[in-house]
Amino acid sequence: MKNNYQELKMKILFRMFVNLGIAAILGFIILKVFIDGILQDPFARFVIRTCEILGFSNADAYNIYRQVFRNNKKTLLTVGFIMLIIIFFYYTLSKVTRYLNQIADAVDRIIDEDESVIILPNELKPMEDKLNQIKLTLKQREVEAKEAEQRKNDLVVYLAHDLKTPLTSIIGYLSLLHDEKQISEELRTKYLSIAIDKADRLEDLINEFFEITRFNMQNIILEKTSINLPRMMEQLVDEMYPLMCEKNLKVQLNLVDKISIIGDSDKLARVFDNLLKNAISYSFISSEIKITVEEIVEGVNIKIKNNGKPIPSHKLDGIFEKFYRLDTARTSRTGGAGLGLAIAKEIVELHGGQIKVESCEEYTEFTVFLPIENKVKYEM
Repeated sequence: MKNNYQELKMKILFRMFVNLGIAAILGFIILKVFIDGILQDPFARFVIRTCEILGFSNADAYNIYRQVFRNNKKTLLTVGFIMLIIIFFYYTLSKVTRYLNQIADAVDRIIDEDESVIILPNELKPMEDKLNQIKLTLKQREVEAKEAEQRKNDLVVYLAHDLKTPLTSIIGYLSLLHDEKQISEELRTKYLSIAIDKADRLEDLINEFFEITRFNMQNIILEKTSINLPRMMEQLVDEMYPLMCEKNLKVQLNLVDKISIIGDSDKLARVFDNLLKNAISYSFISSEIKITVEEIVEGVNIKIKNNGKPIPSHKLDGIFEKFYRLDTARTSRTGGAGLGLAIAKEIVELHGGQIKVESCEEYTEFTVFLPIENKVKYEM
């Protein structure tokens, strides 16, 4: 990086030496050809004649010429040579100033969002590359910001629609219960069950709104403790048992005994809870979910694998983005705000780890890696 502007430095140095040489040659020519040559006698006569016009005698006029000019010839020549050098040095600086003006114009083009590529002289090639990189980065960030804003706007539309749908159903069924005095007990139970189910869905959606607000307004802060990882996974599976029964799912646990990790238990439970819910939501009916906790040299791997419809390859890169959902139609209860995986990724990265996903026709597998600094042996 230090030699990026070597060409520019050498060019400026070369210009300075060239201008210094030109100044020296030009000074020598002026001295020999004009001052000591064709202009010496005319100049002397001019000075003497001027003094005589001013009232001095010829002898006094000659004496003035000798004292002022002839005796101080070296001093006057030195001053003149210095002035000549300053003039040429100023010319050299003007070239540097042009460089600065070109850079300033390029920066203005970036600010004005000019679409054209920035082109600078060859000696400013490193600056040209950096400015074009800045321009490209700003453009990418602008596109990403617009996409994020669009996803957020879409999310608000989806949630508004989903809020309206269960609310309409709740009002409808409660109105039937209120208006129909002679309704049978069977229908009453059915309508109440539907209304409660829709109310639960409405509560979930409202919680998602609060989740979005919390996610956008505060950073996640970790409170680390020692966590029995196998025990945590067993507890999460137990909590998901009712959801798994609805789809007749089985769980295969491949756990390592007596291993703990250092981390925020609530936050990591949230990560694995979200991954397990995703696995349940997108698993085929009567299939199996495999949960594996394994020690490796670098740390710990936690894998959650399910059999279900594969995730399209073009969607894998964006699956951990905020407000991203595979089910864009949001037609099922499994659809959330699209924050779960984004928050999970942030929590894992705050623990120094990584989260990734692999999907094919046979299975979809999420892998959470926590580095060795999070791993400790569990003591009974």
